[in-house]
Amino acid sequence: MASKRSNIAGNDRRGKRLRCNSRAVDDDYFKGYSGIEIHEQMLKDQVRTKAYREAIFENRSRIEGKAVLDVGCGTGILSLFARDVGARVVYAGDESRS
Repeated sequence: MASKRSNIAGNDRRGKRLRCNSRAVDDDYFKGYSGIEIHEQMLKDQVRTKAYREAIFENRSRIEGKAVLDVGCGTGILSLFARDVGARVVYAGDESRS
């Protein structure tokens, strides 16, 4: 059963009313992450990856011994960091439309 998608409305910087179909927004979002290139680029971004790693390691006490759910995990790098700080179990999932 397909889920019903609603329209998203908002204003641009000039106050002009904007409307878009959320299905189109979802499709565009997922297309942007469907290729391996974007994941390779993110992993090679050492500043970004290190910042995520440090944030997870600095919050070790909040993760250690807990179950972690990584939704939209991509390469799973954040799941690996959670495992490294002692998560009891890590569930990682992502969507693929190809």
